[in-house]
Amino acid sequence: MVHIDNHGGVGDSLGFIDLNELLKCCNGNVEVVLNDLGVTTVLKRKYQWASTGDYTEIRPEDDLSKMVRLPTKIYLTPRLIAFIGLYDGDGNKARKGGREIGFSQREINIHKFAYDMLKEVFNAHFLTKWSILEDTRRFETPEMEKEIERIRFEMTNGPKETNTSLVDLQREYVRREFLQSARKIGMTIDESQLRTPVISPKKGARAAGNSSLEYIQNLYGSEKFLTLWLKMVRICTDSIISNTQTTDGLVFFGKPHTFSLLTLNVKDYMQNLKWATRTRFGKYTIKEIDDKYVAIGKSAKVKTFIRRELKLTPFFFLVAGIYLAEGDTKKDNFFIFEKTYAPLNIALTSSEPEYIAAFIRMLETMGKQLFKSWKVKVGTKYEWETEELAQRMGVITLRAGEKGQGYVRTLELDKELRNWGLANYPSLESYSNLYHHTEITGVGIPRVHIQAVTQIAPYLVSLIRNSVFNFSNVITHTSRSNEDQ
Repeated sequence: MVHIDNHGGVGDSLGFIDLNELLKCCNGNVEVVLNDLGVTTVLKRKYQWASTGDYTEIRPEDDLSKMVRLPTKIYLTPRLIAFIGLYDGDGNKARKGGREIGFSQREINIHKFAYDMLKEVFNAHFLTKWSILEDTRRFETPEMEKEIERIRFEMTNGPKETNTSLVDLQREYVRREFLQSARKIGMTIDESQLRTPVISPKKGARAAGNSSLEYIQNLYGSEKFLTLWLKMVRICTDSIISNTQTTDGLVFFGKPHTFSLLTLNVKDYMQNLKWATRTRFGKYTIKEIDDKYVAIGKSAKVKTFIRRELKLTPFFFLVAGIYLAEGDTKKDNFFIFEKTYAPLNIALTSSEPEYIAAFIRMLETMGKQLFKSWKVKVGTKYEWETEELAQRMGVITLRAGEKGQGYVRTLELDKELRNWGLANYPSLESYSNLYHHTEITGVGIPRVHIQAVTQIAPYLVSLIRNSVFNFSNVITHTSRSNEDQ
């Protein structure tokens, strides 16, 4: 009998990675293929290892002075699977193999989760170093100028004429802001772990007062083990998405799409869910339909069909982590929407076909007709190529919006980019009729945006948040379910 605990411990694992077997299968020659922002990179590194039963000592062959001693079996708990999805989206992936194991995000609660999970995997082998990046435009408002002047006075106890530079004061501001945010959620960080913050006009903010704040945590000195960690991340991600139960060094206790230890009573969970609106607190109206579905709505007018039960599978936890990294829902809103009004939107924008396919499958698993629409986004960096395509078709690129950042209104071009989406994202084929439009927006490579119906937003945001950060709030509404069907 597997014991279910509230903290993602070994007792509720859904599988495991056997490091000894993983390294044995490739004779220590670890190779991982990464696809990131349209670029395919192959990382390779050879490791020596010695297994002593419960633990395996691993050394990079090009620097035997470095060593990690990890559990031979790394158990894939719901939290770790969600973290692997999160890392696959927001973690360091070195195109040339030279970066440390690390994670980049703005939201401090998500950072704490990543910090805890990296410590859980690598124990105390590496010291965590923190970096802070921000744009100079954030400080170009009267309010921020007053804050900077206040810090100047505190640091120097003197007037403006002191030698402390403006950039040093801005660095001090973001440093204090970070430490205060970390302390607020119970994360203790020694100030010696902070690298000098970087304040740059090239960070990405477009107007005075706008922020491009980014926090980065790195495991100092871990760069020789990045390839091994990314191999663990990718075999787990690939196996779950492809529904493969076993591969070299990886074992799930059932098919990742269907195996679960717990089944969520969705109606019970939703009856206890509320969220802040502009004027009051919202709750779902729930109506019985049949033995498989209930109809839910934020009001009596609009109903959406949701499955009565949801199996909490490896697939679900992985996509929850991917959505935390890549989803369009503002990260701060995951943690405030129950008490403070926060717009909730369920959508995913990605250049990776596997992410799009996984998110679509999760929507299909959760209910009926939850996929609302999809569109193609083309960054302004590729505006020239888009214009060249239009010229070849003998048309002019027409766009809506003040700055031409909205819908593409040239029908021939819009249709061609729709066809590009269908050709590059096969999972969209069944939903070709839900194509909405193309936008020229942002700076990224061409990508697809998929939108879910708005009625499920509080449900899915709450479920993802609780599944990753507070699993006890989910377990309360579950029953045992170890079937693989």
